[in-house]
Amino acid sequence: MKSNLLIRASAGSGKTRQLSLRYLELIASGVPIPRILASTFTRKATGEILNRILLSAAQACRDDALRNELSQNIGREISSKEMEQLMRQLVMGLNQIRACSLDGFFTRIAFCFPYEMGLKPGWMILDDVDDVHLRWNAIQKTLRDNRKNAPTLVRQLFKGENRTQLANEISEQIRKLLSLKREADENAWNALMDPTIWVPGEKTPFAWFLNEAEIVEILNCLEEEAEKASENPDGKKNLLKALNKIIPQLRINDWVGLANEKIIQNAFQADSNGMFLFYGHEFKFEELRLPLIRLARHCAAMYFRLMQEQTHAVYELMDGFSAHYDQSKLDANGLRFEDLARFTAKFIEKLNGNLQPLFWRMNSSIDHLLLDEFQDTSLDQWRIFLPFGKHCTAGNGRTFFCVGDVKQAIYRWRNGRSEIFNAIENTFPGIEQESSNTSWRSAPEILHCVNRFFHDPVKDPSAPQPDPFACGIDGVPLRSLLDKTASAAWDDWRFETHKVSPKSAKYPGYWELRTMCEGKSKSKNGSDADAALESDADPAEDPQLQWTADQIAEIYRNAGGIHRIGVLFRTNSPMPKLAHLLRKKGIPVSEEGKIPLTTSTAVRLLLSLLSLMDFPDSSMDWFYVGNSPLAERFPELAWKELRLIPQEEAAEIQTVRSRCLAQLRERFQAFGIGTFLEELVRFLEPRCTKEEVRRLQQFLNLAAAFTQNSRSERIADFVTYIKTSGLEDPSDAVVSLMTIHKSKGLQFDAVVLPELNFEITGKSPNFVPGYPQDDVLQAVSLVTPVPNKEIKMAFFSENSPILKAMMHSEKERANEAFSMLYVAMTRAVYAMYLFVPPSSSSSKSKGKIPPKGKASDLLRITFTGEEAAPPEARLVWDGDAQWYLKTPQALAEEEKTKTQISENAVCPESEINAEINTETDAETYTAGESSSEIAKIEPILFKCDPTASRNLTRRAPSNIEDRRFVDLGKKIDFSQQNTVNGSILHSWYEKIAWVENSLPSDEELIAAAKPFGLAKERLERLLKSFHNSLKAPKLHRVLHWTTYLPMLREKVLKAGILTDEQIPKTVTRKDPADPNEIRWEVYCEKELAIRTEDELLLGTLDRLILLRNDAEIFWADCIDYKTTRKVSSPEALEEKIRSHQLQMEDYRKMLQLHYRIPESRISTHLVFSMLGVVREV
Repeated sequence: MKSNLLIRASAGSGKTRQLSLRYLELIASGVPIPRILASTFTRKATGEILNRILLSAAQACRDDALRNELSQNIGREISSKEMEQLMRQLVMGLNQIRACSLDGFFTRIAFCFPYEMGLKPGWMILDDVDDVHLRWNAIQKTLRDNRKNAPTLVRQLFKGENRTQLANEISEQIRKLLSLKREADENAWNALMDPTIWVPGEKTPFAWFLNEAEIVEILNCLEEEAEKASENPDGKKNLLKALNKIIPQLRINDWVGLANEKIIQNAFQADSNGMFLFYGHEFKFEELRLPLIRLARHCAAMYFRLMQEQTHAVYELMDGFSAHYDQSKLDANGLRFEDLARFTAKFIEKLNGNLQPLFWRMNSSIDHLLLDEFQDTSLDQWRIFLPFGKHCTAGNGRTFFCVGDVKQAIYRWRNGRSEIFNAIENTFPGIEQESSNTSWRSAPEILHCVNRFFHDPVKDPSAPQPDPFACGIDGVPLRSLLDKTASAAWDDWRFETHKVSPKSAKYPGYWELRTMCEGKSKSKNGSDADAALESDADPAEDPQLQWTADQIAEIYRNAGGIHRIGVLFRTNSPMPKLAHLLRKKGIPVSEEGKIPLTTSTAVRLLLSLLSLMDFPDSSMDWFYVGNSPLAERFPELAWKELRLIPQEEAAEIQTVRSRCLAQLRERFQAFGIGTFLEELVRFLEPRCTKEEVRRLQQFLNLAAAFTQNSRSERIADFVTYIKTSGLEDPSDAVVSLMTIHKSKGLQFDAVVLPELNFEITGKSPNFVPGYPQDDVLQAVSLVTPVPNKEIKMAFFSENSPILKAMMHSEKERANEAFSMLYVAMTRAVYAMYLFVPPSSSSSKSKGKIPPKGKASDLLRITFTGEEAAPPEARLVWDGDAQWYLKTPQALAEEEKTKTQISENAVCPESEINAEINTETDAETYTAGESSSEIAKIEPILFKCDPTASRNLTRRAPSNIEDRRFVDLGKKIDFSQQNTVNGSILHSWYEKIAWVENSLPSDEELIAAAKPFGLAKERLERLLKSFHNSLKAPKLHRVLHWTTYLPMLREKVLKAGILTDEQIPKTVTRKDPADPNEIRWEVYCEKELAIRTEDELLLGTLDRLILLRNDAEIFWADCIDYKTTRKVSSPEALEEKIRSHQLQMEDYRKMLQLHYRIPESRISTHLVFSMLGVVREV
């Protein structure tokens, strides 16, 4: 085992596996558990590491190859018995395992040293509502302290632009600038005050300033020449046009407007290089050459002075804000996570490398450091781990292990710095490096696609040229399509050809690049993907969004319910709209991004009502509420245009409206948020779509969370909480919608990328930092505002630190864009679908494709070599389009189908005591396993505490077997297909009341199974098995009232409840209007919720038959379907029946409590429909 190891591991190469094995190697070497720290970026990734450690340990107990690998790494043999002891040690010491996120580790340090870090005991992490309050209070105090300069400060913050929704804009701009304020000191913010930083070599650029007389002289000169040009326009039309634009701006001293004029920019450049271009040719009007150059220099100097003033004003604003904001958080005894890293970094630096006080307070030293995903580490996080890294690399048996991949550095927007990962080898002594570019995740075709797109013979001339695609289309190198800035970023972006592992080499693979349909409206550059995916219009009106939903639906139907499909986006905004369209098609979706509920019209309406209650003079909210269905519920709030109404009548309307709002406020205060909103939601639900109803329920859940967690009861705070809170809607659906950032570390059988029409360099921030020699690990040397591209390239020379800072920021954003594409493309295991907008050729010169700035253009041209792409065309592809039939999951399912009980294996002669003959037993063994092999594997049992409960426990009887122990082998279903088949069969049996009266058609059954996405062939086999099950004698007897009711009649008669004459012999009522008539009723999928002393029983009864009249229940018979398709032996069947006894007991308890009948009047039956077995329990 190498003591200090740095691994550069590409996507899919098994980073987490290597870290978990390293952990086990340390434990096997005798290292105490508390002395190992395993940390990564997120809590979810931390949970994955812990799970992998435990699973690897359990696997090594039985897997000789894995145990031999561990033995080889530590230099001695590990026996199976020793591995079991290590597994026992890990399980018994779970509370000692230090596997945590970076924030979790910092939190523990802060709780150990609150006084030393300037915190009070009981400090907490502030929630969003409290943070918004504190931030706004700080903003108000800042502006109040600068009353005189407040308008100027705000104007400088927005570069002089006018903005609507000023309050929200100020808050958002300050939020973005706060991290820059933390990173850069006052000297960096004042760096622009030195004018020589603007034009190196010029001692006093401000000597270019003109006095008033000189400006008037130039203005007169320009006016004279404009007059001459108008009198004799031959050859001077363009000059006259240019002069007519700059003269009015010069008259009013509009220096920003002048700086944006092309003739002024060209004149400034002529001053430095002597070439004065005008409409592509040398400027030939000599009498204007010098005046324009002088004017351009003055204009540039004025623009630079405005940049100085803007930077100083923003620093003044941010300095005051950060002081008020930080003090407010300390007064509230709370921190945000970003503050936690900052405070911890300052405390660690004060220790000067002496970690012993920290180890003593944390009860153990940290001698072995394991870091994952370290390419996303921020500077504050690096400052914290730096002394720990030095401690662990100092020898004496201590070790250091770090794994990462700079190609996956996509968190720069959260201050992540991949340069830190590259600096590790030069920071710590004795670091050994390894690279891992072998993918154990993706099929060969997927890796071929990735290698082809990112391959660059200039950077890696030794790498083999990728083979052409199977479709015969070859493209052009990516480098040839990049502009200057993107090319510089591309040169810094590392990529090595990925190799296929022996495991993934056997995978079927497929990928395609396909153009979308034409969009509803074109954007300026002729592409409309962003408009379609990000607009606020009805999703059904976005043709590209609808097209995307259709494509995903087809992939889902083909892939069935056994392949996970990941639809990855760059932003959250398109996700709820696409989810809505997919749900309309019957496709279950898991939304795993934080989506604001304000995407719902119904939620926005309720928020407007709440805002109107809080601010009755808000005409915008009144208009929204008064023209909505809420005006039916509250007629006093109906919208009236007061300007068109007589004054007395308008006053009366205002009075009535104010009285209504006051009453609503009283109800809100009296009943609380939850009860108040529930009433409104019940009113709106009948008027809403299913999707809107779902969002309203989520809205109520958020309201409950606000009531429980927030200390505020103000309406405005609740409205802010809803607007700022993102809500995830995860489920076990095979189709997952999430952002590329959230998908990091995950994998999907098929990946769909519908949002690729984004700029590589992205949108420039208002301010950017500059670093010495562009080294981001050094302190920020300057902060500068960012002008538009034309001014930036015209007024700043290449050796200007200001331009270097701006270009470095663009390079960083381009680097992150390349990493985003890489992460997205490497999530796929078998298939990948790239959707780009159609395009027409924009190149005027043949044989030369101009640089492209959008990811969709780069993908399209790199793969095809063509600019033009018609709509709805498959441009390029590789692999087998029917990959979903050849995956391991599909083959396993096919094999399972072959070995399962066939339609003829349903036991026609089986008795109700479920005697199974030996021939049937042989057919129902699990494929590939003998009975002796099965007997060797004992289930892992975890002791449960039946008395443990904090609140009322919710329990479903169907999830209960033996309450004392939980068999993990039974609880964890690794074959999702079994669950899908069972759900489909239950939905089919649900449609049968009595076979004599309501046997569904095949069309109805297929329609019911459609949302589950089962492939056609499997669905036909399952449908055949369903029909054959209905022919089994015992199931036939259960579903026919002519055979089942007599059996129930005997039970009722035997119990002495009714006489033979009182019990009906058929299911047909004699008089439906007679409430005293005793009749048989059947319910399918009957839902019940029963509260006991210590828990809430929630259950759905598959089939319930009642003998009743309107006043009394005389008998209840509960039937529960089990869709088990195979058992290994008669004893195994008996064990399975026993395992369901507690579930049926719960059903009897629920029926007893719900209908208030004694348990002696209840019967329960288990029906193993695929085995033809019926058993009363």
